[in-house]
Amino acid sequence: MIKSRLGQPIAAFSGDDVYWEVPEDLPQMTKLMVDGKALYIHRANYQIIDKKLL
Repeated sequence: MIKSRLGQPIAAFSGDDVYWEVPEDLPQMTKLMVDGKALYIHRANYQIIDKKLL
């Protein structure tokens, strides 16, 4: 779940293989990998929820 800084939902993504990292060359961004596809987040919040908990 990607949210604005005010907590408003922007988008939701689903996948079997999800992880995040902070790239060394882009220290102010977060890179989310969802099933091999990259999503770069800048100035937003994100929450990763296990599908089993939904």
